[in-house]
Amino acid sequence: MASVIGAGIYTNYLADHYGRLQANPDSPNKKGTNDQYDAYRHALVSAKLAEWFGEDYSKKQMEQHEIDVKGEPKESSMDRWNNRVGLEEYSRWKKATELR
Repeated sequence: MASVIGAGIYTNYLADHYGRLQANPDSPNKKGTNDQYDAYRHALVSAKLAEWFGEDYSKKQMEQHEIDVKGEPKESSMDRWNNRVGLEEYSRWKKATELR
């Protein structure tokens, strides 16, 4: 789980630095809860974990994170969707770079 936390901290930095995404004005934290930033961050963490440790590891860790967090079902579903998007994008990137 430590790798998920470390990846989360790193991808929060990347999301802030490169993403420049709008926060949900209704979010209690003003950034990072059910908004574009949150979606980007979930996809990015999933993709980076896949890059660093493999796709199976990423999938298992991100799923365990959703189980541990125990959020609202709608939020967990959205987070799982974004986690899958991250894995799919990583897979596309990996295939594209292997063709070089």
